[in-house]
Amino acid sequence: MYHILYLEGLTCMGCVNSVRQAMADVAGIHIIDLDLTTGRFEFSLLPGIELNSIIKLIPAKYGVLTQEQYSEKKKATKNQTDSTAGSLSISQSTVSKWQQLRPLFLIFAFLWGVNGLNALVYNLSFQEFMLDFMAGFFLVFSFFKLLDLKGFVQAFSGYDPIAGRINFYGWVYPFVELLLGLLLLTSYAVDYALYATLFILGVTTIGVIDQLRRRNKIVCACLGSVLNLPMTEATLIENLVMLIMATMLLLG
Repeated sequence: MYHILYLEGLTCMGCVNSVRQAMADVAGIHIIDLDLTTGRFEFSLLPGIELNSIIKLIPAKYGVLTQEQYSEKKKATKNQTDSTAGSLSISQSTVSKWQQLRPLFLIFAFLWGVNGLNALVYNLSFQEFMLDFMAGFFLVFSFFKLLDLKGFVQAFSGYDPIAGRINFYGWVYPFVELLLGLLLLTSYAVDYALYATLFILGVTTIGVIDQLRRRNKIVCACLGSVLNLPMTEATLIENLVMLIMATMLLLG
């Protein structure tokens, strides 16, 4: 059964992870999303599991509101007209979205800059530049995932088709990325690494497209659970860039 609660008092991703960890040992709960900004907690329960039993597991320092309580509180504290409030809400949402995606853009800019400079200094070919970029991508992104492996697995299973069905896949995924980064960096078994890249990122891209099509608001696990990144078109572009590069290298 699908449920929505609103949690008050979430101030950082550590708070989000503490709630997720409190649910980690509960059989029959599937966490869909826990949004740091709004406190919106979406999850589903198997038949027979009482909602109150889940609420009791949430750390006491966080306030818990049902959808009805949240709506009533929101109406009670509304001080502006609907048009003004609507404009403010859109503005805050846009600013928050770009602020949250800032680490992703910085990492991509860093990888492009460092590998581009390396290619110029050592007169590397475009193919060599792409290999170095992809290696850096996998090494950096696997690092962030390994900072909180458990949190990553929970977030990743929310949209990756394989991780959603096979829990073990989520646990080994960061190590697969780490291995691919090392293979590409050392130019060892490059073709195998590229085919593996097409497979794992291709599957993830299918899941990302499905979530965007449904307009589900979930956390992107590309940088693990340490950073609260929303699932957006930027996530899709990130995967497509890697898939295009792998395809070009295999064909070229």
